[in-house]
Amino acid sequence: MATLATLYNRFVTARSEDRGRAEIMREQAIADYRLPAVPFEDVYWFVKRVNNSQVMRAADPAARSVCWRLLGGTGLVVLALTAVLLPSVSNLFAGFQYQSLVQEKQRLDIERASLELQLADATSPAKVQSMAAQRGFGPPTADKVVYLDVKTDGSLSAKNTR
Repeated sequence: MATLATLYNRFVTARSEDRGRAEIMREQAIADYRLPAVPFEDVYWFVKRVNNSQVMRAADPAARSVCWRLLGGTGLVVLALTAVLLPSVSNLFAGFQYQSLVQEKQRLDIERASLELQLADATSPAKVQSMAAQRGFGPPTADKVVYLDVKTDGSLSAKNTR
Protein backbone atom coordinates (compact mmCIF):
# COMPACT_ATOMS: atom_id res chain seq x y z
CA MET A 1 0.00 0.00 0.00
CA ALA A 2 1.45 3.32 -0.99
CA THR A 3 1.15 5.83 1.81
CA LEU A 4 3.38 8.72 2.61
CA ALA A 5 5.05 6.81 5.42
CA THR A 6 5.98 3.86 3.19
CA LEU A 7 7.19 6.18 0.44
CA TYR A 8 9.26 8.07 2.96
CA ASN A 9 10.75 4.83 4.28
CA ARG A 10 11.49 3.56 0.81
CA PHE A 11 13.11 6.59 -0.80
CA VAL A 12 14.40 8.82 1.97
CA THR A 13 15.88 6.22 4.27
CA ALA A 14 18.13 4.52 1.83
CA ARG A 15 20.63 3.38 4.37
CA SER A 16 20.31 -0.18 5.60
CA GLU A 17 20.65 0.63 9.28
CA ASP A 18 17.75 3.10 8.99
CA ARG A 19 15.73 0.45 7.21
CA GLY A 20 16.46 -2.09 9.91
CA ARG A 21 15.48 0.35 12.61
CA ALA A 22 12.26 1.24 10.76
CA GLU A 23 11.46 -2.45 10.30
CA ILE A 24 11.90 -3.07 14.04
CA MET A 25 9.67 -0.11 14.90
CA ARG A 26 7.04 -1.35 12.47
CA GLU A 27 7.02 -4.84 13.98
CA GLN A 28 6.86 -3.36 17.46
CA ALA A 29 3.87 -1.20 16.48
CA ILE A 30 2.09 -4.23 15.04
CA ALA A 31 2.83 -6.21 18.22
CA ASP A 32 1.40 -3.41 20.36
CA TYR A 33 -1.96 -3.68 18.61
CA ARG A 34 -2.13 -7.46 18.44
CA LEU A 35 -4.90 -9.02 20.56
CA PRO A 36 -3.83 -11.01 23.59
CA ALA A 37 -4.50 -14.70 23.74
CA VAL A 38 -7.86 -15.86 25.09
CA PRO A 39 -7.48 -17.09 28.68
CA PHE A 40 -7.52 -20.88 29.01
CA GLU A 41 -7.76 -21.35 25.24
CA ASP A 42 -5.39 -24.30 25.51
CA VAL A 43 -7.43 -26.03 28.25
CA TYR A 44 -9.99 -28.66 27.31
CA TRP A 45 -13.03 -28.61 29.57
CA PHE A 46 -14.73 -31.96 29.92
CA VAL A 47 -18.29 -31.85 31.32
CA LYS A 48 -19.44 -34.98 33.04
CA ARG A 49 -23.15 -35.55 33.68
CA VAL A 50 -23.81 -36.20 37.34
CA ASN A 51 -27.09 -37.67 38.63
CA ASN A 52 -27.72 -36.45 42.18
CA SER A 53 -31.30 -37.70 42.47
CA GLN A 54 -30.35 -40.43 44.97
CA VAL A 55 -28.15 -38.18 47.11
CA MET A 56 -29.55 -36.92 50.42
CA ARG A 57 -28.21 -33.96 52.30
CA ALA A 58 -26.45 -34.79 55.54
CA ALA A 59 -28.13 -33.39 58.65
CA ASP A 60 -26.22 -30.61 60.34
CA PRO A 61 -27.16 -30.39 64.03
CA ALA A 62 -25.51 -27.00 64.45
CA ALA A 63 -27.55 -25.46 61.63
CA ARG A 64 -30.82 -26.23 63.42
CA SER A 65 -29.76 -24.37 66.57
CA VAL A 66 -28.45 -21.46 64.49
CA CYS A 67 -31.83 -21.18 62.75
CA TRP A 68 -33.74 -21.23 66.04
CA ARG A 69 -31.43 -18.63 67.56
CA LEU A 70 -31.90 -16.43 64.49
CA LEU A 71 -35.68 -16.77 64.73
CA GLY A 72 -35.64 -16.03 68.47
CA GLY A 73 -33.38 -13.01 68.04
CA THR A 74 -35.55 -11.66 65.26
CA GLY A 75 -38.64 -12.14 67.42
CA LEU A 76 -37.01 -10.26 70.29
CA VAL A 77 -36.05 -7.40 67.98
CA VAL A 78 -39.62 -7.22 66.67
CA LEU A 79 -40.97 -7.21 70.24
CA ALA A 80 -38.55 -4.46 71.27
CA LEU A 81 -39.46 -2.31 68.26
CA THR A 82 -43.14 -2.85 68.96
CA ALA A 83 -42.68 -1.84 72.60
CA VAL A 84 -40.73 1.26 71.57
CA LEU A 85 -43.11 2.35 68.80
CA LEU A 86 -46.42 1.43 70.48
CA PRO A 87 -46.80 4.68 72.48
CA SER A 88 -46.19 6.90 69.47
CA VAL A 89 -48.62 4.90 67.34
CA SER A 90 -51.18 5.03 70.15
CA ASN A 91 -50.73 8.81 70.39
CA LEU A 92 -51.18 9.10 66.65
CA PHE A 93 -54.49 7.21 66.74
CA ALA A 94 -55.61 9.20 69.79
CA GLY A 95 -54.89 12.40 67.87
CA PHE A 96 -57.03 11.19 64.96
CA GLN A 97 -59.86 10.30 67.35
CA TYR A 98 -59.54 13.67 69.12
CA GLN A 99 -59.78 15.54 65.84
CA SER A 100 -62.85 13.57 64.78
CA LEU A 101 -64.48 14.30 68.17
CA VAL A 102 -63.69 18.01 67.82
CA GLN A 103 -65.31 18.03 64.37
CA GLU A 104 -68.35 16.17 65.72
CA LYS A 105 -68.65 18.67 68.60
CA GLN A 106 -68.59 21.56 66.14
CA ARG A 107 -71.28 19.88 64.06
CA LEU A 108 -73.41 19.23 67.14
CA ASP A 109 -72.97 22.85 68.36
CA ILE A 110 -74.21 24.10 65.00
CA GLU A 111 -77.14 21.68 65.12
CA ARG A 112 -78.00 22.72 68.71
CA ALA A 113 -77.94 26.40 67.74
CA SER A 114 -80.24 25.64 64.81
CA LEU A 115 -82.65 23.72 67.07
CA GLU A 116 -82.64 26.51 69.66
CA LEU A 117 -83.49 28.99 66.91
CA GLN A 118 -86.36 26.76 65.73
CA LEU A 119 -87.60 26.40 69.34
CA ALA A 120 -87.47 30.15 69.91
CA ASP A 121 -89.38 30.69 66.68
CA ALA A 122 -91.98 28.02 67.54
CA THR A 123 -92.59 29.34 71.09
CA SER A 124 -92.87 32.99 70.22
CA PRO A 125 -96.23 34.44 71.30
CA ALA A 126 -97.18 35.45 67.75
CA LYS A 127 -96.49 31.94 66.44
CA VAL A 128 -98.41 30.30 69.31
CA GLN A 129 -101.34 32.64 68.67
CA SER A 130 -101.42 31.85 64.92
CA MET A 131 -101.13 28.06 65.52
CA ALA A 132 -104.00 28.20 68.08
CA ALA A 133 -106.19 30.07 65.62
CA GLN A 134 -105.44 27.48 62.90
CA ARG A 135 -106.47 24.60 65.18
CA GLY A 136 -109.58 26.33 66.48
CA PHE A 137 -108.25 27.24 69.91
CA GLY A 138 -108.90 30.67 71.36
CA PRO A 139 -109.70 32.42 74.61
CA PRO A 140 -112.43 30.63 76.57
CA THR A 141 -115.97 31.86 76.33
CA ALA A 142 -117.97 32.79 79.42
CA ASP A 143 -119.90 29.53 79.48
CA LYS A 144 -116.69 27.49 79.60
CA VAL A 145 -115.25 29.18 82.69
CA VAL A 146 -115.50 27.31 86.01
CA TYR A 147 -115.02 29.31 89.20
CA LEU A 148 -113.84 27.58 92.34
CA ASP A 149 -115.17 28.53 95.74
CA VAL A 150 -112.92 28.25 98.72
CA LYS A 151 -114.63 26.74 101.77
CA THR A 152 -113.66 27.55 105.32
CA ASP A 153 -111.97 24.21 105.81
CA GLY A 154 -109.55 24.96 102.94
CA SER A 155 -111.07 22.62 100.39
CA LEU A 156 -112.13 23.73 96.99
CA SER A 157 -115.50 23.08 95.44
CA ALA A 158 -116.50 23.70 91.89
CA LYS A 159 -119.43 25.85 91.19
CA ASN A 160 -120.95 25.38 87.76
CA THR A 161 -121.98 28.61 86.12
CA ARG A 162 -124.25 27.10 83.50
